[in-house]
Amino acid sequence: MSVLGALIPLLVLAAAVWAVIGATRRIPGEPFTLASAFQLYARFATVVTIALTLAGLGLLIKVLISYVSLGYSYYSASCATPAPGTIYKSLSPCGANSDLAGYMRSQDLILALILVAAGAALALLHVALIRMVQAQGHRAPSWVEGGSLVTFTVVSGLLGVGGFVAGLYEVLSQLVLGGGPNGAPPSTFGGEIGVGVAFLPAWLFSLRLLLRQMGALRGTSPTA
Repeated sequence: MSVLGALIPLLVLAAAVWAVIGATRRIPGEPFTLASAFQLYARFATVVTIALTLAGLGLLIKVLISYVSLGYSYYSASCATPAPGTIYKSLSPCGANSDLAGYMRSQDLILALILVAAGAALALLHVALIRMVQAQGHRAPSWVEGGSLVTFTVVSGLLGVGGFVAGLYEVLSQLVLGGGPNGAPPSTFGGEIGVGVAFLPAWLFSLRLLLRQMGALRGTSPTA
């Protein structure tokens, strides 16, 4: 699973749904000021940058798993000659490209560090901007404030649960089935496990906050 390949469409879809909800559920007559627009931007940017940080963390976990065994996260190159009559060919031939899996791991490590560092720094920056605007008396509309938490809960839940389920499937496939037919390498699971480990705790945390806010709106406290 490519975590960025799954994350970007989810964020685009979440932004579209959030915009529709804002257009239809906004309190009649509620002004949409420049401060409101900035709050909307800053909160959505916070969701995006936190998600990118978690994506980098998931990629880093994938890399760390590969140090236990490279084949857990990457298809290892093989110099073995396919048996006569088989259709399987090595993903990376011997010679200059024989260390393709190791090269891919190095690329992932660099990308993971960039995502974690840049994502965390930008998330902290936008949180500081939100607090600065609020300190000036510009509160975000309820659909903006609540929408950010709902958006993050949905995105992190889909990626966390999806990554965990996919990773569990790949682990069981490797343990039970081993390699594929005609000498194909076993399934890799590091990427899926990394996504699940990174996003599941964030989903559970945001879900708890969401339930707590819903309980506060009803005037009751949700059970722990």
